[in-house]
Amino acid sequence: MKTKRLLFILLFLSLFLACQEEDKKSSSKKKSSDDGEAEESCVDAKPVIKNLLIDIDSWDNSDPGTAGDFTFDSSYTYDQHIYAFGEFISESKQLGNIEFHTRQDAQVRSPVDGYIESIAQNTPATKGYELFIKTEENSCFTVIIDHVRNLTVSVGDAIEAGDILGIPGQFGGSLGQVELQINDDKREGIWCALALMSEADQATWSAKIDDFRDDWEGLINDTDVYDESKDWNGLGLCRDDFIKETDLVND
Repeated sequence: MKTKRLLFILLFLSLFLACQEEDKKSSSKKKSSDDGEAEESCVDAKPVIKNLLIDIDSWDNSDPGTAGDFTFDSSYTYDQHIYAFGEFISESKQLGNIEFHTRQDAQVRSPVDGYIESIAQNTPATKGYELFIKTEENSCFTVIIDHVRNLTVSVGDAIEAGDILGIPGQFGGSLGQVELQINDDKREGIWCALALMSEADQATWSAKIDDFRDDWEGLINDTDVYDESKDWNGLGLCRDDFIKETDLVND
């Protein structure tokens, strides 16, 4: 009798432990499923970039002179006014954005239709603010504009492409600085702004960039400042269309 009771207890315990293990597996599967659903829940519609924040125009042939929102001065301390997405500015630093060194009074304009999701203060304050823009609710993409002062917008404001957001942050001397970056949470990477333009806008802005680079190199008599051979698919300011965050060199 005792033996039967012992066997019954052992059988009960084995069944109980088996059920517990199955519950753990089910719970784990549910969590994995929930995590997967969360990753897939963002809206995967690429933003349409309609401009590059500032005015890039032809040089007025003066020295010092202007080229849109830029000062053309042969005594300029730096070789470049504009830096391409994916460009290496040192052996250990690759840009995940497009960077412009403009006049400090240039007007920074929104490149997309959307709304201001959040704003972060840079340090020091002269560097301005970092704006995070969504083109729609829960988008996988975030358009980031860094180094903007004298803001004309607040968190939650609806904006349209071309709306004035402020002026560039201070870079040094009379120079301003502003950067454009597009993050993609789903693919865990960063897009070049021109790669997300319509074909017509790509052609327009690439032509502006080509003229700008040629004019500057002509003024300072140095054709090696900008390496057009590295343009991705003929798009000025894109060394690639997309870079995974894990592949971006930033030591």
